[in-house]
Amino acid sequence: MITIDGLTKGQVKLLDIMWSISDVEVYDEWKSALSEELQDMVDVLEKLVVYETLEEELQDFTQANELIKKFAL
Repeated sequence: MITIDGLTKGQVKLLDIMWSISDVEVYDEWKSALSEELQDMVDVLEKLVVYETLEEELQDFTQANELIKKFAL
């Protein structure tokens, strides 16, 4: 599960909307209808989600690597 701390209520609301849209075309239409300022914020939020996802996967990889080293001959 992804956790992003320090978000404003507005950012949380945008993320909730982003997560609720399951169709890429609908998402793109929604995003393009936003003001330029909100589109920029959505871009930032998208990058934060990607970053947090990668960070979570990296932690899993690091933990697995540590276990492999522990049991390596």
